[in-house]
Amino acid sequence: MVLLVRICFNCSSQLFKIVLCSSIQYDIDGTQTEIVTISGNLGDRWFGKQAEVPTLKRYRLVFEASVGNNKETGDIAIDDVDFRSGRCGHDLSCDFEGSQCLWENTQYGDYSDWLRLAGATSTWRTGPSVDHTTGTPQGYFIYFESNSATVGYSAWLLSPAFKYDDTTACFTFWYHMYGSTVGELNFIVIDEDTKEETYRWRLNGQQNPDQSTWLEGQFGVLAPSDGTTTTTPQTGQTLMIRVEAVLGYFLYGDIALDDLNVEAGTCKYKPEAADPSNQETINCDFDVNWCGWSNVPNAGPDDKLDWQRRRSGTPTRGTGPRVDHTTDSFQGHYLYFESSSGSPGFNALLRSVQISATPNGACFQFWLHMYGQTMGELEIYSESPDGYQERRWKQTGTLRDEWVYRQIDIVADYHYQLIFNAIRGVGDLGDIAIDDVFFDPTAGCPALEKCSFETDFCGWSQEKIQDDFDWSRSRGREHEDIPVDKTVGVDTGYYAWVNTTANPVNGDSAILFSPTYVLTSVPHCLRFFYYHDGIGALTIHSRRSGSYSNALWVAPPVGYKGWRFGSSTVTDLLLLRELLAPPLVLLWQSMKYESM
Repeated sequence: MVLLVRICFNCSSQLFKIVLCSSIQYDIDGTQTEIVTISGNLGDRWFGKQAEVPTLKRYRLVFEASVGNNKETGDIAIDDVDFRSGRCGHDLSCDFEGSQCLWENTQYGDYSDWLRLAGATSTWRTGPSVDHTTGTPQGYFIYFESNSATVGYSAWLLSPAFKYDDTTACFTFWYHMYGSTVGELNFIVIDEDTKEETYRWRLNGQQNPDQSTWLEGQFGVLAPSDGTTTTTPQTGQTLMIRVEAVLGYFLYGDIALDDLNVEAGTCKYKPEAADPSNQETINCDFDVNWCGWSNVPNAGPDDKLDWQRRRSGTPTRGTGPRVDHTTDSFQGHYLYFESSSGSPGFNALLRSVQISATPNGACFQFWLHMYGQTMGELEIYSESPDGYQERRWKQTGTLRDEWVYRQIDIVADYHYQLIFNAIRGVGDLGDIAIDDVFFDPTAGCPALEKCSFETDFCGWSQEKIQDDFDWSRSRGREHEDIPVDKTVGVDTGYYAWVNTTANPVNGDSAILFSPTYVLTSVPHCLRFFYYHDGIGALTIHSRRSGSYSNALWVAPPVGYKGWRFGSSTVTDLLLLRELLAPPLVLLWQSMKYESM
């Protein structure tokens, strides 16, 4: 006979410590035998427990609660008592035939719940048609219903706390991930004492060939001691397992589980693709998951907040991005720090996977969005395994209401992790977001060649042979058609200018060359503001060894009286094929055309 009971210690949320003892006994003709004892302050929440009754005689159960010898008091409560025939399995074991066993949905942190079901799920073309235990539509399993949530929303299923030892070293289960827009399934081991979380198994996308086939999964609860995850669990350490299902891009994404169990001895990943190290990378666009980035729990007295993964706009108006940077749409995801909660100075830390030493230099590139009247700070620092920290970059205050590119050179003769530290400002209008992070360990960052033309051409030069007239530095005070520059917004600010109305010959051009750039294999971004009244044509090209590329960018043919933003991606494709390819030069070309 199996007895399952939920027990709550300190249910009345007393503010003082409680030392209590609860025991479960069975009584045969007045003789009581204890079968389980629970004592101490376990915290203000419900816990699950099960116990076997080792007798074939008629009996009755007795719940006994007692207070310790001191004067401190507190409450003990029980709920959801359930009896089933047969022996108890491990606390983590469950086939879901009679109940969810000791596994439960969390009350906070997610947006949906796992459901227990027999038969097909409600969404067509996704989810299992039978359970794994019995292989019939009458058997039960637990699943995440994709048509009840929004893209990116998750459902968490939490195990009971258990003591780690050799008998709990391998966690096994059967999973079902069938559907054209399946999101992701993650298993996370939580240290009950430190609250540190470690991803132990991760998959995303459709895995099963059809709706009737289940696949076996397993992972070792023992975390590798290679410095990239938490410390190896010790015997007797209290752990919990959280199962996370995340909705994909549409409703054909039901995820199901059945026959959860633990086994003795270590085990390898099944399938091998679920090893988190295969997906834990610093490079990430956050559209599928967090890659190798994670929140740092309890890092200090002000670490009260967390980074979140989100799509579309943030909840607070007047701050935060409206779309992601990768797809420039409401469907793409990014990570962000929500400033409407907490107090000024509260922060949230986001940590990368471990990076090998880069004594010869490396380049960390990312896009950020920091817009709002009460914007706080964002800083990046590196941290060695022994806790040595070195700040690499810092931004304080609001920027433009758009995604902004930044890059950081990193030279370090030690292994390290990169950490984003977002710090809340004095008000709610200070959301901070990041997207499209990229790390190049092979070389330092390429020079960001900037020019405002306030003092000179910054190395840009006139074409002497193949064009017909020239660009010049000018300002609004001298030309009423372009009254102010973009940099300082006044009539004394300078810009590069060409007068297409002064030369009457159609097809004449003025070419302005950039300095020579030696590019790496990473795409580069050319960003600029331009003023084009619609007369003539304005284009950007690259040139290598005298050969011009096709236009990388062309100004819209319809003119506009004002400064507009433009950008173009420059990819050094030749460099990928030929390491000794000559440097690349960018050029502006302005051509004269008149309507006929």
